[in-house]
Amino acid sequence: MLGAFFLLSAGALLPIADAPLPPILDYPNHLARMYLLAALPSSAVLARYYTAHWAALPNLALDALVPPLAHVMPVEAAMRLALAAILIGTAGGCLALHRLAFARRSFWPLVGFLFLYNRMLLWGFLNYLAGLAIMPWALAAWIALEARPSGLRTAVGILAATALY
Repeated sequence: MLGAFFLLSAGALLPIADAPLPPILDYPNHLARMYLLAALPSSAVLARYYTAHWAALPNLALDALVPPLAHVMPVEAAMRLALAAILIGTAGGCLALHRLAFARRSFWPLVGFLFLYNRMLLWGFLNYLAGLAIMPWALAAWIALEARPSGLRTAVGILAATALY
């Protein structure tokens, strides 16, 4: 089953790796914003026109992930890596949640690959989809910690809720 997961993952990531620009409506805007956030601290020219105003807002998954990655790779590669993490994280979360909920392995969670490319992705709601990728992992962790002390379960739940926010 793990082999099937890796094979389907490769198939799901092929459009991202192959296309010069992923076929996502809002992708150029996300890419431009990530470039600005990554280059802003070291560019006096950009600093004249832009400032990063951080606040506790939802939908900042890309902002937390891509600019730090852009210090070690190009912004476009960091965006593709984030997009790949969102897709594979969603499919892997389905697999993990099924394993913990039913205590057995099955090919049924692999059906989730059919739903990775959906309207939310094509419209470019990448931060929403990042939260959606975290959700099955958080639920799987909650189930896995059911027999553990409630303090640990609560701490993990708080971390998961913060990540989902």
